[in-house]
Amino acid sequence: MKAGATRDLPDRGVGAPVPHAEIHRASLTALADRFADVLTAADIGRLA
Repeated sequence: MKAGATRDLPDRGVGAPVPHAEIHRASLTALADRFADVLTAADIGRLA
């Protein structure tokens, strides 16, 4: 992950926090499924 604005979040059902990397991955996956193109920094650099 090059950049992200996620943080570990508490799991209210179990109590153990959900790691920020899982939050980040799930969020990007949901966006890419219907709404967005998810690109790496290298991909973006090639657009210019």
